[in-house]
Amino acid sequence: MFLACVPLVGFEAVGAALGDAYPTQLEHVMVLVRRFDRAESGKETSTVVCYDFLPADPLAPATAAAMLSGGEVAGNLRVRPLRGVPSRRCWKVGNYVPSVARMTRVPGAAESTSSSRLDAHAAARAFHRRYPSRLCLRPDRKNTCVEHAEALAEHLTGNAVRYEALIRTPPSATKGG
Repeated sequence: MFLACVPLVGFEAVGAALGDAYPTQLEHVMVLVRRFDRAESGKETSTVVCYDFLPADPLAPATAAAMLSGGEVAGNLRVRPLRGVPSRRCWKVGNYVPSVARMTRVPGAAESTSSSRLDAHAAARAFHRRYPSRLCLRPDRKNTCVEHAEALAEHLTGNAVRYEALIRTPPSATKGG
């Protein structure tokens, strides 16, 4: 499992121009699930699926106005394939651990099996079915891509994942991940 950051929709060109200087306040945060499979040839392949949450119409001026004034907007809980795990602004946050295994897990025991990796996608889809689909920036009702990613990552790994802490550390997606 990875937590990755990309520029907000509509700010991709700004992100490309600024690179690492792109402001974190304008990042879109998402969870990536990578699964390894063996091809018929015996070669190991991987697939990456992104789970994220953004406004249903992120480029509409009415969306920005509603959110900046403290209102809510309809959200879109997306599931989409990616070509791979990005090497920039991406952190490994753990391995999938089924909730039942978390309750009975023995410290130091292997956490991941082929069948449990397959269940990560079912667990993520079940999480999406229950997650509130209205975005809001108000501090007392905040529900953005950050809260979604933190909650989904914790749901899948059993580890508390905090975006604010991660962004202060070097990206770790390419380290043993």
